[in-house]
Amino acid sequence: MVDASGRERAALPSGTVTFLLSDAEASSVLWRRGLQAADEAFAQLGILVARVADRSGGVLLKARGEGDSQFAVFDRASAAVASAVEIQRAIAAATWPLEASIAVRIGLHTGEPLVRDGDYFGPVVNEAARLRSLGHGGQVLASLVTALLAGPASTTTSTSSASVCSGFETSASPRKSCR
Repeated sequence: MVDASGRERAALPSGTVTFLLSDAEASSVLWRRGLQAADEAFAQLGILVARVADRSGGVLLKARGEGDSQFAVFDRASAAVASAVEIQRAIAAATWPLEASIAVRIGLHTGEPLVRDGDYFGPVVNEAARLRSLGHGGQVLASLVTALLAGPASTTTSTSSASVCSGFETSASPRKSCR
C-alpha cells in the first residue's frame, strides 16, 4: 500500500484496532514565534512519532493530518499505550529549537472503525479525537475500552514526562478529570 506522499505503507490493521491521535499544544503560538523554528520542530516531531509508532507495531496514517497532528493505528491496545508513553518520554528528552518547546496531548480509543478507500472513519476515530482534545501537553488520555484491553500495568504510568489517564467513557458519558 502507498501513502499520500508516495511512500510504501504497511497494510492497515482491520477489525478491532486502537487509534492514537496526537496534537501539539499551542502550536499556533509556536508558528507565530518563528516559521523556521516551528517547521523544524514539527518535522522533528513527525519523525519521532513515526519511528516510535513503527517500533511499537503501529502504522502512521497521517503525519500532520490536521495542522501538526499525527494519526496512527495499532492492532493491540497495549502497543498503542506503550507507544504513546514512549512518544511523551521522547518528546521530553528531545532537544528542540530554542523558540520551539513542544508539548503534545494524545488520545487513544479502541473499536471497530468504518474503512473506506484505505482510510478509517466514523465514531471510533472521532472518540480518539475527542479524548485528545480533552488533554493537555504531556498527557495520554485512554478510553475505558482501551484501558481494559491494554491492562492495568499499561495505563497506570505517571512520570514527569508522561501521564496516562484512563477510564474515560464514551462521549455520551460524563467526562473524568485527569491530573
